[in-house]
Amino acid sequence: MCFTTPGVTLLTKWNWDGDSIVHDCVVPSARPVVGIRSPRNEYAIDVREFLVTEKNALMRRTLNEDMCRFIQQVGGDWDLFNSRKASSFDYRAAMVTAFVACEIAYQPRRGRDPWQFPDETLFVKRGDCEDRAFLIASLLLASGVSGYNVRVALGRVDVSQGRRIQKHDHAWVMYKAESGAWILIEPLKISPGKTKAVSKGRTAPPFQGRVEYVPQFLFNSDHLWCIERGVTARVDFRSFLEKKWRRMDPKFAGQVHQSIVTQALTQGGAPQWFTDAVDSHFHGIGSLTVEDIDLPQWYDSRDHFDNGYIPEGWAWVTDRLSKFSAQNTDVVQFARAAHGIADFYAHSSYLHFAKLLKAADAGGRAVPYDPANPLAGLVCPPSYDANPANASIPPFDLTSANFSLNQNLWKRTKADAAAQWKGKIISGRYAQRKDSKSTFEAITFIPKELEDAPDFANRGALPHHEEIAVDEDGAKRHNQLYQAVGPDGDLANRRYFANQFRWRKNTAIEHIRQAFTKNWHQ
Repeated sequence: MCFTTPGVTLLTKWNWDGDSIVHDCVVPSARPVVGIRSPRNEYAIDVREFLVTEKNALMRRTLNEDMCRFIQQVGGDWDLFNSRKASSFDYRAAMVTAFVACEIAYQPRRGRDPWQFPDETLFVKRGDCEDRAFLIASLLLASGVSGYNVRVALGRVDVSQGRRIQKHDHAWVMYKAESGAWILIEPLKISPGKTKAVSKGRTAPPFQGRVEYVPQFLFNSDHLWCIERGVTARVDFRSFLEKKWRRMDPKFAGQVHQSIVTQALTQGGAPQWFTDAVDSHFHGIGSLTVEDIDLPQWYDSRDHFDNGYIPEGWAWVTDRLSKFSAQNTDVVQFARAAHGIADFYAHSSYLHFAKLLKAADAGGRAVPYDPANPLAGLVCPPSYDANPANASIPPFDLTSANFSLNQNLWKRTKADAAAQWKGKIISGRYAQRKDSKSTFEAITFIPKELEDAPDFANRGALPHHEEIAVDEDGAKRHNQLYQAVGPDGDLANRRYFANQFRWRKNTAIEHIRQAFTKNWHQ
């Protein structure tokens, strides 16, 4: 439902609490006992010992001294890091991740790979994906984040590009945010100058494909779990660890986690820790998918500007930006505001009628929407019949056979539907009862307070979301409003889906950038 191009598959298909406990947690250490030289001198170790808890004095000292110094250097809030206020745990996750990215260099290893304990990684200041993941998880636990909300995942990353699939063995961290959603922390995110990457400095071409994180085992300081779904069923833990791992390049790992919010924040001069923290709430290249908003159980039309809730959606965005302005460390408020801004451009009719800037080039975009003056950025007032108010605007004709009604709610004609929404920015109807076009939509429900409102029946007069939304890189099968790029390749033609996607995405980036710079005070 949000701006997406091929990218990271949604993480919610996996049970990050673990499917079943593995009772045998003992594995070969892949390292010799100190002082003994022998071909067979590896000792057994409990995998859970690679994580240390809040009782570890070295972790506490690292937090109180090194982390404190780091937070001050990046302009963060040490008091919030140590508090139990709302958003403080998410803030700890953001700062711990940034600390490891900046302070621990990435160093791949070949052959048998003995894992480093977190205190060893802190001492040598380098490590591979497992070492960095163990350190991130240990620092989270030491900072007071519950072990119930932290998992180290051991598995693989499947990269699909066309018919080619590459599988990389990997370790990463899952953190359950204060919203209750599991957030992926990628330990290979690195700061410039901190890597000895496999790519040896070569610039990778833009990634176009799909990436799926496939967990096979999860553990924290208390338990080891296996994941039993699909192809991962009953993989032997010892065999999994003893095989030679095929590593993922950290530059590639960083690339597949980029989103359009990253572009906006980079252009807005946001500090790297903030950009990475916000980006962790999104998934996929060009994507603005926030899993704790986009899942059916948390759905609200106002989050997505669906069902014609345009003023109401902007009220939510404005409120979230106000909270972010009051506390710039509240990453979640900005992430959700950015998500809302992007969904407005992807889902609404604004770009159909908007004034365009540099329409006929790859950097084209529209005048950003002004919630205080909704019609200011338009070429003409919106009309939804066969006769647009301006000849430069193609018809958006709700009276035509191209668009449907929800006749369970709207009992009048299509002409009445066009008249009902004349002069207003609209969006498509979604998740209305007995009106679904997909299984996902069928299990999504509009909040009762909206369904019970006196004007809800009017929202059945809207076209369906799939008929008008521009939220994918490539024409959607059900879209009735726009065509795929025509044979002339005209970059200024408003009827072309590819142009609409480009303009909407670029305008969203600019609007998010403006929202950040206006509300960032540090």
